Amino acid sequence: MYRNKIIFFLSFLIFLINNLNAKDINLEILKALEFTNNGNYDLAIAVYDDLYKQTKDSEFLKEELKLAVSFSDDKIDEIMSRADEKLKKDPFYIRLLSTKKIRKGDLVGAKKLLNELLKTDKDAKNYLMLGDIALFEKDEKTALVNFQKAYDLDQSEDNLLKLTMLDESSKSFELLKDYKDQNGCSLSVCSKLANMYLENKEYIKLSGIYTELFEATGDYKFKELSLGILLFSKNNDQAIELLKNGDFDNNTTIDVYASMKRYKDAYDVAKNAYDDTKDIFYLSMMAIFEYEKYDSKPDKATLNNIISNFEKSAVKLNNPIFLNYYGYLMIDHDVDYKKGISLVKKALKIDPKSSAYLDSLAWGYFKINECKKAKEIMDKVLKDEDFAKQDEAILHSKEIDKCLKN
Repeated sequence: MYRNKIIFFLSFLIFLINNLNAKDINLEILKALEFTNNGNYDLAIAVYDDLYKQTKDSEFLKEELKLAVSFSDDKIDEIMSRADEKLKKDPFYIRLLSTKKIRKGDLVGAKKLLNELLKTDKDAKNYLMLGDIALFEKDEKTALVNFQKAYDLDQSEDNLLKLTMLDESSKSFELLKDYKDQNGCSLSVCSKLANMYLENKEYIKLSGIYTELFEATGDYKFKELSLGILLFSKNNDQAIELLKNGDFDNNTTIDVYASMKRYKDAYDVAKNAYDDTKDIFYLSMMAIFEYEKYDSKPDKATLNNIISNFEKSAVKLNNPIFLNYYGYLMIDHDVDYKKGISLVKKALKIDPKSSAYLDSLAWGYFKINECKKAKEIMDKVLKDEDFAKQDEAILHSKEIDKCLKN
């Protein structure tokens, strides 16, 4: 890949003794860079070619070759024919010849060139190319040896990732950790560490890596992953600690507390969110969690407050979850069967296949002694094997069956 877009070679100092003056050369270089940035690679190659012809500086020839290799295959042979005499002993050019052989499938020839080059040029890039060839030949042992030699010479992130791609031993694990500690949590290195922690089921450390990735990248998904992995592994105390200190949004915080059945905490967050925003969505959430924190058995005053919050929000929002919850509450607590059934039907218009909503409707018909209709609906519910195992579904089914026998 062509990378040298900003920093150029020190050999430009010799321009002062060539045909062009330094100002003209710099203008031409800027022109080539502009062409490259805009994807006009053939034009950039032409500029470097002109500079080479006027200065005889081989660095311009190399720039031509770099661009041709990356973006203009049809020009490679022509440029290489001109470069053959000038650069035949240059390590860059020899590696380029090796690349050309690899593309033609001549792996033996490529390895021969690289091994010969290593006698005079112990460069990490040579070992990397040999490692890549070995990988292509499915010789992971030889590839690993070469990647290790490359990393010993140049402890760059790319070389580290090549090495640890094949070697997932504790040694590689320590290399990745050391690199992170010294250079920060890059996406590639920390993602590799995250995979290792996941494989080893070290969930707290995995959560920590995701937190570091969030701090390094600003990507909110890593923050959510950090919390999610703690919840998945049931490290609830650590999850709560992260939740309190992590500046999570209201909905995420509410969901986490609800998943842990910490309904009072979920209610408090929903109430604060409503007080701050006046968003009636949070009124419905308050109603749900106030009901749940009393274990579905609120006293009359609390029940009236719950109904009031639902009345102000659920119908306006037209959210099927809230409509069903409100409707079921009206049915189950014998408040208003007709209204309860109507609310549940509205939920079913939005999601007609929901087993939970159908169960609520069946229960509503049971409450008004329309047992046959309740049974027909309940039979549909029981086809959902997972839902049918829930205590509420079992109870409703038994009561409806009794109703039919009476």
